[in-house]
Amino acid sequence: MLIFDNIDNADDLPIIQEYLPQRGNGSVLLTTRAHTVGSVAPASVEVEKMGLMEGSCLLLRRAFSLTYTTDEEVFERVSVEHVNEAGNIVITLDSLPLALDQAGAYIEETQCSLSHYLTLYQTHRKKLLARRGIESSNYPLTVETTWSLSFQKVKQANPAAAELLRACAFLAPDAIPEELISNAASRWSSLLQRAAADPFLLDQMIATLHKFSLVKRFEKTKTLSIHRLVQAVLIDTMKQDTQRRWAKRIVLAVNDVFPDNPDETAAASQCLRYLDQAQACNDLIEQYMLLLIKGADLLRRTGLYFYEHALYAIAEPLYQRALQIREQVLGDRAF
Repeated sequence: MLIFDNIDNADDLPIIQEYLPQRGNGSVLLTTRAHTVGSVAPASVEVEKMGLMEGSCLLLRRAFSLTYTTDEEVFERVSVEHVNEAGNIVITLDSLPLALDQAGAYIEETQCSLSHYLTLYQTHRKKLLARRGIESSNYPLTVETTWSLSFQKVKQANPAAAELLRACAFLAPDAIPEELISNAASRWSSLLQRAAADPFLLDQMIATLHKFSLVKRFEKTKTLSIHRLVQAVLIDTMKQDTQRRWAKRIVLAVNDVFPDNPDETAAASQCLRYLDQAQACNDLIEQYMLLLIKGADLLRRTGLYFYEHALYAIAEPLYQRALQIREQVLGDRAF
Protein backbone atom coordinates (compact mmCIF):
# COMPACT_ATOMS: atom_id res chain seq x y z
CA MET A 1 0.00 0.00 0.00
CA LEU A 2 1.20 3.49 -0.92
CA ILE A 3 -0.16 6.30 1.28
CA PHE A 4 -0.30 10.00 0.49
CA ASP A 5 -1.29 11.70 3.73
CA ASN A 6 -2.70 15.19 4.34
CA ILE A 7 -2.83 16.36 0.73
CA ASP A 8 -5.02 19.33 1.61
CA ASN A 9 -3.90 21.64 -1.19
CA ALA A 10 -6.00 20.77 -4.24
CA ASP A 11 -3.27 22.22 -6.47
CA ASP A 12 -0.96 19.38 -5.38
CA LEU A 13 -3.31 16.64 -6.58
CA PRO A 14 -2.12 16.63 -10.24
CA ILE A 15 1.49 16.30 -9.03
CA ILE A 16 0.61 13.11 -7.17
CA GLN A 17 -0.29 11.42 -10.44
CA GLU A 18 3.38 11.34 -11.35
CA TYR A 19 4.04 9.01 -8.42
CA LEU A 20 1.11 6.63 -8.84
CA PRO A 21 2.15 3.05 -9.72
CA GLN A 22 1.14 2.10 -13.25
CA ARG A 23 0.91 -1.63 -12.58
CA GLY A 24 0.95 -4.11 -9.74
CA ASN A 25 -1.60 -5.43 -7.26
CA GLY A 26 -1.10 -2.87 -4.49
CA SER A 27 -3.43 -0.13 -3.30
CA VAL A 28 -3.08 3.64 -3.01
CA LEU A 29 -4.62 5.55 -0.10
CA LEU A 30 -4.97 9.34 -0.24
CA THR A 31 -6.12 11.39 2.75
CA THR A 32 -7.27 14.94 2.10
CA ARG A 33 -9.81 17.55 3.12
CA ALA A 34 -10.28 18.49 -0.54
CA HIS A 35 -13.45 17.23 -2.21
CA THR A 36 -12.61 17.54 -5.90
CA VAL A 37 -10.33 14.51 -6.20
CA GLY A 38 -12.14 12.51 -8.89
CA SER A 39 -9.27 12.66 -11.39
CA VAL A 40 -6.84 11.18 -8.86
CA ALA A 41 -9.08 9.02 -6.66
CA PRO A 42 -12.08 7.58 -8.53
CA ALA A 43 -13.33 5.88 -5.36
CA SER A 44 -13.70 8.02 -2.24
CA VAL A 45 -14.90 7.52 1.32
CA GLU A 46 -16.01 10.54 3.33
CA VAL A 47 -14.97 10.30 6.98
CA GLU A 48 -17.84 11.47 9.15
CA LYS A 49 -17.66 12.86 12.67
CA MET A 50 -16.87 10.45 15.47
CA GLY A 51 -19.68 8.93 17.46
CA LEU A 52 -20.07 9.79 21.14
CA MET A 53 -18.42 6.62 22.49
CA GLU A 54 -15.69 6.63 19.86
CA GLY A 55 -14.86 10.26 20.59
CA SER A 56 -14.94 9.66 24.34
CA CYS A 57 -12.54 6.77 23.94
CA LEU A 58 -10.11 8.90 21.91
CA LEU A 59 -10.20 11.65 24.51
CA LEU A 60 -9.76 9.31 27.50
CA ARG A 61 -6.96 7.39 25.80
CA ARG A 62 -5.09 10.65 25.12
CA ALA A 63 -5.81 12.27 28.49
CA PHE A 64 -4.84 9.28 30.64
CA SER A 65 -1.96 7.89 28.51
CA LEU A 66 -3.84 4.71 27.58
CA THR A 67 -2.29 4.51 24.12
CA TYR A 68 -1.99 0.76 23.79
CA THR A 69 -5.35 -0.24 25.23
CA THR A 70 -8.47 -1.40 23.42
CA ASP A 71 -11.72 0.56 23.62
CA GLU A 72 -13.12 -1.95 26.09
CA GLU A 73 -10.04 -1.68 28.30
CA VAL A 74 -10.23 2.13 28.27
CA PHE A 75 -13.76 2.09 29.64
CA GLU A 76 -12.81 -0.56 32.20
CA ARG A 77 -9.90 1.50 33.55
CA VAL A 78 -11.70 4.81 34.04
CA SER A 79 -14.65 5.68 36.23
CA VAL A 80 -18.21 6.16 35.03
CA GLU A 81 -17.87 9.80 36.06
CA HIS A 82 -14.90 10.23 33.75
CA VAL A 83 -16.78 8.60 30.89
CA ASN A 84 -19.71 10.98 31.37
CA GLU A 85 -17.42 14.01 31.60
CA ALA A 86 -15.57 12.90 28.46
CA GLY A 87 -18.91 12.61 26.68
CA ASN A 88 -19.74 16.22 27.60
CA ILE A 89 -16.45 17.39 26.11
CA VAL A 90 -17.07 15.37 22.93
CA ILE A 91 -20.46 17.04 22.53
CA THR A 92 -18.99 20.50 23.17
CA LEU A 93 -16.21 19.95 20.62
CA ASP A 94 -18.70 18.47 18.16
CA SER A 95 -16.74 15.21 17.87
CA LEU A 96 -13.81 16.72 15.94
CA PRO A 97 -10.85 14.32 16.40
CA LEU A 98 -8.17 17.02 16.23
CA ALA A 99 -9.95 19.07 18.90
CA LEU A 100 -10.36 15.98 21.11
CA ASP A 101 -6.67 15.18 20.73
CA GLN A 102 -5.79 18.75 21.73
CA ALA A 103 -8.11 18.55 24.73
CA GLY A 104 -6.61 15.24 25.80
CA ALA A 105 -3.09 16.63 25.45
CA TYR A 106 -3.97 19.62 27.61
CA ILE A 107 -5.50 17.42 30.31
CA GLU A 108 -2.51 15.06 30.24
CA GLU A 109 0.08 17.85 30.44
CA THR A 110 -1.64 19.98 33.10
CA GLN A 111 -3.08 17.03 35.05
CA CYS A 112 -6.37 18.91 35.33
CA SER A 113 -9.71 17.16 35.53
CA LEU A 114 -12.05 16.64 32.61
CA SER A 115 -14.66 18.85 34.25
CA HIS A 116 -12.07 21.60 34.76
CA TYR A 117 -11.21 21.54 31.05
CA LEU A 118 -14.87 21.86 30.12
CA THR A 119 -15.29 24.83 32.44
CA LEU A 120 -12.10 26.42 31.12
CA TYR A 121 -13.28 25.98 27.55
CA GLN A 122 -16.31 28.21 28.20
CA THR A 123 -14.07 31.21 28.96
CA HIS A 124 -10.82 30.42 27.10
CA ARG A 125 -12.07 28.70 23.94
CA LYS A 126 -9.83 30.63 21.55
CA LYS A 127 -6.66 29.90 23.53
CA LEU A 128 -7.44 26.21 23.95
CA LEU A 129 -8.22 25.70 20.26
CA ALA A 130 -4.92 27.43 19.40
CA ARG A 131 -2.83 25.32 21.81
CA ARG A 132 -1.08 22.15 20.64
CA GLY A 133 0.31 19.55 23.02
CA ILE A 134 4.06 19.20 23.54
CA GLU A 135 4.04 15.58 22.37
CA SER A 136 1.93 16.23 19.28
CA SER A 137 4.59 16.24 16.57
CA ASN A 138 2.73 13.95 14.13
CA TYR A 139 0.30 16.73 13.23
CA PRO A 140 1.62 20.02 14.63
CA LEU A 141 -1.24 22.27 13.46
CA THR A 142 -4.02 23.20 15.87
CA VAL A 143 -7.75 23.44 15.23
CA GLU A 144 -7.43 27.23 15.15
CA THR A 145 -4.47 27.18 12.75
CA THR A 146 -5.96 24.54 10.46
CA TRP A 147 -9.23 26.39 9.94
CA SER A 148 -7.62 29.83 9.85
CA LEU A 149 -5.42 28.72 6.95
CA SER A 150 -8.53 27.52 5.13
CA PHE A 151 -10.29 30.84 5.83
CA GLN A 152 -7.40 32.73 4.27
CA LYS A 153 -7.44 30.54 1.16
CA VAL A 154 -11.18 31.06 0.75
CA LYS A 155 -10.79 34.82 1.12
CA GLN A 156 -8.16 34.84 -1.61
CA ALA A 157 -10.08 32.54 -3.95
CA ASN A 158 -13.58 34.03 -3.52
CA PRO A 159 -14.08 37.01 -1.18
CA ALA A 160 -17.88 36.69 -1.39
CA ALA A 161 -17.61 33.07 -0.20
CA ALA A 162 -15.67 34.30 2.82
CA GLU A 163 -18.59 36.63 3.60
CA LEU A 164 -21.04 33.74 3.23
CA LEU A 165 -18.96 31.72 5.67
CA ARG A 166 -19.11 34.55 8.20
CA ALA A 167 -22.89 34.58 7.91
CA CYS A 168 -23.02 30.81 8.46
CA ALA A 169 -20.90 31.21 11.59
CA PHE A 170 -23.83 32.88 13.37
CA LEU A 171 -26.60 30.59 12.15
CA ALA A 172 -27.82 27.31 13.62
CA PRO A 173 -25.22 24.97 12.08
CA ASP A 174 -27.03 21.80 11.08
CA ALA A 175 -29.61 22.89 8.49
CA ILE A 176 -29.11 26.34 6.98
CA PRO A 177 -31.72 26.90 4.24
CA GLU A 178 -29.99 27.99 1.06
CA GLU A 179 -32.83 30.36 0.18
CA LEU A 180 -32.19 32.27 3.40
CA ILE A 181 -28.99 33.55 1.81
CA SER A 182 -30.69 34.65 -1.41
CA ASN A 183 -34.11 35.75 -0.11
CA ALA A 184 -32.56 37.95 2.57
CA ALA A 185 -29.81 39.28 0.31
CA SER A 186 -30.57 42.90 1.24
CA ARG A 187 -29.37 42.24 4.78
CA TRP A 188 -25.82 41.23 3.82
CA SER A 189 -22.70 43.22 3.06
CA SER A 190 -22.60 44.68 -0.46
CA LEU A 191 -20.16 42.00 -1.64
CA LEU A 192 -22.37 39.13 -0.45
CA GLN A 193 -25.56 40.90 -1.62
CA ARG A 194 -24.46 40.83 -5.25
CA ALA A 195 -23.35 37.21 -5.16
CA ALA A 196 -26.34 35.92 -3.17
CA ALA A 197 -28.81 37.40 -5.65
CA ASP A 198 -27.31 35.40 -8.55
CA PRO A 199 -27.92 31.60 -8.44
CA PHE A 200 -24.73 30.92 -10.41
CA LEU A 201 -22.57 33.02 -8.09
CA LEU A 202 -24.24 31.42 -5.06
CA ASP A 203 -23.25 28.00 -6.42
CA GLN A 204 -19.68 29.22 -6.88
CA MET A 205 -19.52 30.47 -3.29
CA ILE A 206 -20.80 27.18 -1.92
CA ALA A 207 -18.40 25.24 -4.18
CA THR A 208 -15.45 27.23 -2.81
CA LEU A 209 -16.45 26.55 0.80
CA HIS A 210 -17.09 22.88 0.03
CA LYS A 211 -13.67 22.61 -1.63
CA PHE A 212 -12.02 23.51 1.67
CA SER A 213 -14.39 21.29 3.72
CA LEU A 214 -15.89 24.31 5.47
CA VAL A 215 -19.52 23.53 4.66
CA LYS A 216 -21.56 20.58 3.43
CA ARG A 217 -24.36 20.94 0.92
CA PHE A 218 -27.43 18.71 0.99
CA GLU A 219 -29.17 18.73 -2.37
CA LYS A 220 -32.37 17.00 -1.26
CA THR A 221 -33.15 19.48 1.49
CA LYS A 222 -31.48 22.51 -0.12
CA THR A 223 -29.56 23.18 3.08
CA LEU A 224 -26.00 23.76 4.22
CA SER A 225 -24.26 22.61 7.37
CA ILE A 226 -21.14 23.90 9.11
CA HIS A 227 -19.11 22.37 11.92
CA ARG A 228 -19.55 24.10 15.26
CA LEU A 229 -15.80 24.50 15.73
CA VAL A 230 -15.49 26.16 12.33
CA GLN A 231 -18.09 28.62 13.62
CA ALA A 232 -16.21 29.05 16.90
CA VAL A 233 -12.82 29.70 15.30
CA LEU A 234 -14.31 32.09 12.76
CA ILE A 235 -16.21 34.10 15.38
CA ASP A 236 -13.13 34.26 17.60
CA THR A 237 -11.17 35.90 14.77
CA MET A 238 -13.65 38.80 14.67
CA LYS A 239 -13.61 41.89 16.81
CA GLN A 240 -16.58 42.36 19.11
CA ASP A 241 -18.17 45.11 17.02
CA THR A 242 -17.85 42.94 13.89
CA GLN A 243 -19.49 40.03 15.69
CA ARG A 244 -22.33 42.27 16.79
CA ARG A 245 -22.81 43.60 13.27
CA TRP A 246 -23.11 40.08 11.85
CA ALA A 247 -25.44 39.02 14.67
CA LYS A 248 -27.72 41.94 13.84
CA ARG A 249 -27.72 41.03 10.14
CA ILE A 250 -28.67 37.44 10.94
CA VAL A 251 -31.59 38.46 13.17
CA LEU A 252 -32.96 40.82 10.52
CA ALA A 253 -32.47 38.22 7.78
CA VAL A 254 -34.29 35.46 9.64
CA ASN A 255 -37.06 37.92 10.53
CA ASP A 256 -37.50 38.59 6.81
CA VAL A 257 -38.11 34.92 5.95
CA PHE A 258 -39.91 33.60 9.04
CA PRO A 259 -43.70 33.35 8.33
CA ASP A 260 -45.84 36.30 9.41
CA ASN A 261 -48.67 34.04 10.57
CA PRO A 262 -47.09 30.98 12.22
CA ASP A 263 -50.45 29.96 13.67
CA GLU A 264 -51.81 29.19 10.21
CA THR A 265 -51.62 25.62 8.92
CA ALA A 266 -50.22 26.72 5.57
CA ALA A 267 -47.17 28.21 7.30
CA ALA A 268 -46.29 25.11 9.36
CA SER A 269 -43.66 23.64 7.03
CA GLN A 270 -41.94 27.01 6.54
CA CYS A 271 -41.91 27.58 10.29
CA LEU A 272 -40.29 24.20 10.85
CA ARG A 273 -37.67 24.96 8.23
CA TYR A 274 -36.62 28.15 10.00
CA LEU A 275 -37.32 27.21 13.61
CA ASP A 276 -33.70 26.41 14.50
CA GLN A 277 -32.58 29.67 12.95
CA ALA A 278 -35.19 31.66 14.88
CA GLN A 279 -34.03 30.07 18.13
CA ALA A 280 -30.42 30.83 17.20
CA CYS A 281 -31.50 34.46 16.80
CA ASN A 282 -32.88 34.39 20.33
CA ASP A 283 -29.41 33.41 21.54
CA LEU A 284 -27.80 36.17 19.45
CA ILE A 285 -30.22 38.77 20.79
CA GLU A 286 -29.37 37.75 24.34
CA GLN A 287 -25.61 37.42 23.83
CA TYR A 288 -25.12 40.70 21.97
CA MET A 289 -27.94 42.60 23.72
CA LEU A 290 -29.60 43.53 20.44
CA LEU A 291 -32.49 45.95 20.95
CA LEU A 292 -34.27 45.44 17.63
CA ILE A 293 -38.03 45.86 17.20
CA LYS A 294 -37.88 43.44 14.28
CA GLY A 295 -35.97 41.05 16.48
CA ALA A 296 -38.72 41.31 19.09
CA ASP A 297 -41.31 40.60 16.42
CA LEU A 298 -39.37 37.52 15.31
CA LEU A 299 -39.33 36.24 18.90
CA ARG A 300 -43.06 36.92 19.24
CA ARG A 301 -43.87 34.96 16.09
CA THR A 302 -41.56 32.12 17.10
CA GLY A 303 -43.19 32.04 20.52
CA LEU A 304 -46.61 31.95 18.85
CA TYR A 305 -45.59 28.87 16.86
CA PHE A 306 -44.56 27.06 20.04
CA TYR A 307 -47.70 28.24 21.82
CA GLU A 308 -49.91 26.86 19.05
CA HIS A 309 -48.16 23.50 19.51
CA ALA A 310 -48.69 23.56 23.30
CA LEU A 311 -44.96 24.03 23.98
CA TYR A 312 -45.64 26.71 26.56
CA ALA A 313 -42.37 26.38 28.47
CA ILE A 314 -40.45 27.21 25.29
CA ALA A 315 -42.84 29.94 24.16
CA GLU A 316 -42.88 31.91 27.44
CA PRO A 317 -39.23 33.10 27.54
CA LEU A 318 -39.48 34.15 23.88
CA TYR A 319 -42.56 36.23 24.64
CA GLN A 320 -40.85 37.72 27.70
CA ARG A 321 -37.73 38.75 25.81
CA ALA A 322 -39.82 40.22 23.00
CA LEU A 323 -41.75 42.29 25.55
CA GLN A 324 -38.56 43.46 27.28
CA ILE A 325 -37.12 44.68 23.99
CA ARG A 326 -40.28 46.59 23.09
CA GLU A 327 -40.40 48.19 26.54
CA GLN A 328 -36.74 49.26 26.35
CA VAL A 329 -37.04 50.66 22.82
CA LEU A 330 -40.57 52.07 22.81
CA GLY A 331 -41.22 52.83 26.45
CA ASP A 332 -44.89 53.71 27.00
CA ARG A 333 -45.59 53.08 23.32
CA ALA A 334 -44.73 49.39 23.71
CA PHE A 335 -48.39 48.47 24.34
